[in-house]
Amino acid sequence: MSRIDELIAALCPEGVGFKTLGEIFDMKAGKFISSNEISKNQDEHFLYPCYGGNGIRGFVRQNNQEGKYILNRASRGMRKCEANSWKILRNR
Repeated sequence: MSRIDELIAALCPEGVGFKTLGEIFDMKAGKFISSNEISKNQDEHFLYPCYGGNGIRGFVRQNNQEGKYILNRASRGMRKCEANSWKILRNR
């Protein structure tokens, strides 16, 4: 018995349901942000981080997303997702 099977047996004696990732969330690219709208430095005018495929691209004046999101670190193929979630501004 695998460790996950042991945990399910101990914590969920009646069993668990399984879903595909596609049943849980939609994956899509963020909104386009022009590079002239992004500052390399965060200050009182550029408060919000702007994320790209390799992490933070810089900072922008106004956010264009609200809530918590999972960031996709591989912008091509959408294969890798980070475990952490942040209030983010995402650039495609």
